[in-house]
Amino acid sequence: MSLDVNDSYVNQAAFVLSVSSSVAAVASGFATASAKTAGKTAAMGALTLGCATGAASAVTAWLDPSSKDVKSYLKNVKSHFGYGLSGMATFVAQEVSAAIVKGFSQALQDGIYDKVRGYFDPKKTEEEKARS
Repeated sequence: MSLDVNDSYVNQAAFVLSVSSSVAAVASGFATASAKTAGKTAAMGALTLGCATGAASAVTAWLDPSSKDVKSYLKNVKSHFGYGLSGMATFVAQEVSAAIVKGFSQALQDGIYDKVRGYFDPKKTEEEKARS
């Protein structure tokens, strides 16, 4: 694969954007792992995903054949970032939905299991069985 980038500033911009976004993604990933509350974890996780998307969009825009100068490169970064962010949001929404469904089904399964186990427990009296 040969890249036909005549402007050396495009290479410099791609390097700076990809490296800085990657470093920010790693740093915010460590902050996510060390966060103490759920709110901070969610906020830092979103920042991590955004920075990772930025790093990926910097590279994919650099590989885009229409990135001939800095202006077109930055325009491509913007569009690639939008595509990446929408894809990442879709992925997170699907995972959260799947986790919610799994949690509800597990709770239902545990509730049914507890009722059946309690009903067939020979140590319970008839009055205890009627209450449960």
